[in-house]
Amino acid sequence: MTKKTTTNKNNNVKPSTMSRKQIFRRALTYSLMTVATIAGVAVCIAWAMGYRFNLESGEISQVALLQFNTYPRGAMVQVGEATLAARTPTRANIKTGKTTIQMSLNGYHTWSKTVSALPSTVRWLDYVRFVPTEIKTQSVHTFSDVDDIEQSPDRKWALVIEHEDTPTVDLVDLHDPQKIDATEIKLAGEQITAGENNRYEITEWDSGSRFVLIKHSYDDTSEYLRLDRKDKTTVNLSRDFGVVLSEPHFSGNSGNIFYAITGTDLRRLDYGAKSISTPLATNVTDYVLYGNNRLAYVTKVEADGKTTQTVSIYDDDTATKIKQYDDDKQIRIGFKRNNDTDYLTVARDETVAVYPDPLKKNADDSHKNTATDTAYLSSPGGIDWLQVSDNGRFVLAGHDHKVVCYDVETGENYSYELERTGRPVWLDDYHLMDVRSDTLTMIEFDGQNAQRIVKGNLPAFLSSNQEYMFSLDDVSGGVALQRSNMTVND
Repeated sequence: MTKKTTTNKNNNVKPSTMSRKQIFRRALTYSLMTVATIAGVAVCIAWAMGYRFNLESGEISQVALLQFNTYPRGAMVQVGEATLAARTPTRANIKTGKTTIQMSLNGYHTWSKTVSALPSTVRWLDYVRFVPTEIKTQSVHTFSDVDDIEQSPDRKWALVIEHEDTPTVDLVDLHDPQKIDATEIKLAGEQITAGENNRYEITEWDSGSRFVLIKHSYDDTSEYLRLDRKDKTTVNLSRDFGVVLSEPHFSGNSGNIFYAITGTDLRRLDYGAKSISTPLATNVTDYVLYGNNRLAYVTKVEADGKTTQTVSIYDDDTATKIKQYDDDKQIRIGFKRNNDTDYLTVARDETVAVYPDPLKKNADDSHKNTATDTAYLSSPGGIDWLQVSDNGRFVLAGHDHKVVCYDVETGENYSYELERTGRPVWLDDYHLMDVRSDTLTMIEFDGQNAQRIVKGNLPAFLSSNQEYMFSLDDVSGGVALQRSNMTVND
């Protein structure tokens, strides 16, 4: 019997030699994949950091990203000498440093600005508001006079006090900018304390745009009334709580919750429950409310011939001291949030200090407010007023005609002059209104791109659809509420 044998089909290659080649190929493949992965990650990181390769010059440089948007949209964007193919909203990579940007839209004035961009950063130019080259203005209502006017937060109402010594207001319906209606409301006489030298002024609307606080000054004192726009009813907060109130501010949109100073005590009041809290702080000289229950306040204590002022924050039922000063120089404060970061602003003498995240502490339980994270602005001549924009991005302070502005997002600061004195009037989160040669003029937060709108007086405010601007102007027989188109499609 013959025994069968088997042979390798490839008689010329030994099994051991075959294994070594396979191992080599596999090792080489894995090595190349690893190198390619590392190179790819490095390229992605470099790209994310703004590095770009210029084919023409053969050089590598860092760029910044600009994001563009305008109102109205569809504008052409020119970056330096190059025109972008896409229209707003759009974006583009630019060389770092200073670059001139120009945006244009048919029927509107051209917008232009030189901006600085740091490497691998994103710069937003999304606040551009075009102004028509031809503005049509119409008178939509005439008042005998206007001593005070305030638009509601939702931009759908305005309250007008024609004569400051008369307990009568006008409620202006702005829902339809093409059809303006005004209703006279008499404040309830039984809710008003009789006195001499009466004066009425609007304090503020609540965030729900239904209730309005009205200050009634008489003799040598004052009281606060709450007007319900919907029911047209009036209540006397000072009388019902039985305390002298000062600086009341609504909390939320119920119309019942508000904070106020009683004497020198800061308290929370609930009109619905007819309750008043124990003092949240004592010896309070000033405070600001952010949101529903977050406050920054200043206390002043005089003892043994020494004055101490303290800036504190009340948050989540806890009071935290932030800064202390051993003098009696006037302090102005602001407290707002921008992009999930709180900013406390303290203005005194000729300096404005902006503290980011003032409630955050280091591991040693000391506050972070060092020179490395605090921004300082100089206001030569002093500080007459301090203001923080509603979006929390811009801190403004001023003296006489001069304004200084700090942008918490970019870290840039600006200085310029307004023709009028006093606290600026905001048209939106990025634009201010000035009066120049009796003409309402819109400027940006940094004082640039001034655009003349219409002859008239402040205040001025936008319609809810932002297509119109309302303002005041003196006319024969009274004061006109006028409407100006802010788009070409009137």
